[in-house]
Amino acid sequence: NCGSMYGHLLYAVRDGLVEEKTLDQAVIRLVTTRMKLGLFDNPGKVSFDQIGYDQVDNKEHKELNLKASRKSIVLLKNENQLLPLDKSKLKTVGVIGPNANNRRALVGNYEGTASEYVTVLEGIKEYLGEDVRVYYSEGCHLFREKIQGLSAKNDRLAEARAVCDMSDVVIACFGLDP
Repeated sequence: NCGSMYGHLLYAVRDGLVEEKTLDQAVIRLVTTRMKLGLFDNPGKVSFDQIGYDQVDNKEHKELNLKASRKSIVLLKNENQLLPLDKSKLKTVGVIGPNANNRRALVGNYEGTASEYVTVLEGIKEYLGEDVRVYYSEGCHLFREKIQGLSAKNDRLAEARAVCDMSDVVIACFGLDP
């Protein structure tokens, strides 16, 4: 399941925005990879079914994961050399967006069970420590309105604006629905 994307893909093919042969190629690659991994085999028949957490979730693999994560980030622009954040120059940091404190956004829809999850908000708080005040607002929902008639439409925008106004730096965490 890719959230709401499949429905949009159907319309994209119908409207000629995506060629059906492109979709066919993607499906063939996906199913072929899953077959090679044994995901269609009976449980217990695939060699990596027996690999325990102690073999996967160990110090060596966590360090490798961190290294890969750091190398996979692409910074397109760093105006005024804002990054990395200099804690000594900040009093307040704002974090806004529906993915800032969303564990589900970390794993998407192809996940196993991690021993630990750290959201963007949690990581920023940990990095900045007690000396820098962190303000947070969800700001909006990812892809649909979820208010129940008890609050005004776009009620979270005022809170997000306040976070922006009170912060030396604002980190926005948006994206697609997981």
